[in-house]
Amino acid sequence: MMNPQQEAFTLNEQACVLCGQNKFDEALELLNKAIELDPENTNAWYSKASCLYSLGKLEESLRAYVEVLKLSPDDTMTKRLAIIVESESGSRYPELDEYLDAVECNEFGVQVQTRSAPDSKEALEGALAFYNKAVQLNPNLAQAYNNRGFVYSKLGRLQDALLEYERSIQEKPDYAIAWFNKGQCCLDLLDPGKALICFEKTLELNPGDKDAIHGLDILRQAGIHQS
Repeated sequence: MMNPQQEAFTLNEQACVLCGQNKFDEALELLNKAIELDPENTNAWYSKASCLYSLGKLEESLRAYVEVLKLSPDDTMTKRLAIIVESESGSRYPELDEYLDAVECNEFGVQVQTRSAPDSKEALEGALAFYNKAVQLNPNLAQAYNNRGFVYSKLGRLQDALLEYERSIQEKPDYAIAWFNKGQCCLDLLDPGKALICFEKTLELNPGDKDAIHGLDILRQAGIHQS
């Protein structure tokens, strides 16, 4: 006769097979039994979260992911999935925040953005979910505002991007890359005078920055000079 932990393990395995066959309701019944037998079975909670997501039950899925994090607080994959589900649900789940770190969320966004097809809408919107979470957790994180601005620029939301770069600079006035990105955004918004100021500030903070030098050369060749 199997002990409760072994039985829970077997039920989770059976549920995974059912999920693979798109029999999510049947799988969910088995997973609930598994968790009843072994409430600390992280695999069963994880499978339940995935199953609920497939059923479109986003808030219940998010609660199940949080249960995984209670048992395994350093589970990076679960953190990523929980942030995405929270973003898709359109509602804030404060209990999730205790398991997250703003810098880590920002890094998640960078990783999504730099994977294959980084300029695809899917990758950009995926990264945006992590940057949004990062600034929720830490409203003073300059890097997240800068990264969110970059995503907005790629999505063609230039005015939103400009506001993000300005907030990044407000939080970290010596942040050279935010000054450069603001300058590039000003160029895209057909404001070369402001772009010139931003590129000059970039060079003041980061002498020898090749992108800023190139931007200044183009502007000066076009006859744009600081008044």
